[in-house]
Amino acid sequence: MEKRQELIRRIEREIGCFPCLSKIDRFIERRHGTATWLMEGIKPMRGGRGKKYSAVDVADRIIERLS
Repeated sequence: MEKRQELIRRIEREIGCFPCLSKIDRFIERRHGTATWLMEGIKPMRGGRGKKYSAVDVADRIIERLS
């Protein structure tokens, strides 16, 4: 598994600094809805109609739950 900082940079480069759930699903290459489980318990930032999460929070959860 990638180191935390490398994973954060990769997330920021590929899906942005504040990705939504659908982009997280595509990034981790899992079916629709996996990101909802992955980000459970993390407060999202509200941006328009969707929930957006910090790339740091996404990386921490990927390391914690998927490795």
